[in-house]
Amino acid sequence: MSPSAPSRNLYKAGFFILLVINLAWVLWIVAWDRNPPSRLRGPRAEARVERMIGRRLGLSEDQQRGFRALYARHHEEIEAMQQQLATQKNALIGLMHPADSTAADSLIHQIGITETTLQAMTYQHLMQVRELLSPEQQEKFGRLLRRGVERGHGRPHPPQHDKEHKH
Repeated sequence: MSPSAPSRNLYKAGFFILLVINLAWVLWIVAWDRNPPSRLRGPRAEARVERMIGRRLGLSEDQQRGFRALYARHHEEIEAMQQQLATQKNALIGLMHPADSTAADSLIHQIGITETTLQAMTYQHLMQVRELLSPEQQEKFGRLLRRGVERGHGRPHPPQHDKEHKH
């Protein structure tokens, strides 16, 4: 039994709407995953983060050494995970030609797992940094992180200026 003309038109409209939604979703993923500006990467950026954290929290020399070691290890681990995430997202875009919704669903699930792993790694890193700090420094660190999340839409990053806002 062949579908009626109105039914075929409904299928075509539904397909078109889903196509537009999926295209918008992929474009959103690509826009969301842009690399940070070069000022937030590399050895100079790492030194800038270390100085900013040291100054804002008043770290001792021992704390600075501990922070430097934690930051370097975390940065290395995160770089590898971000590369994996970029590879997965590029593969997802590749599944559009020709469209393969089963493989795309599986890959979307894997991307979610990778992003969850990244968040867990970042949380663990922040907890390790927190352990280096005195109770007063922990308070300042919490405020610094909250401001970073507010400004960065969920991605903590160094503030763009050195003024400390009092709460």
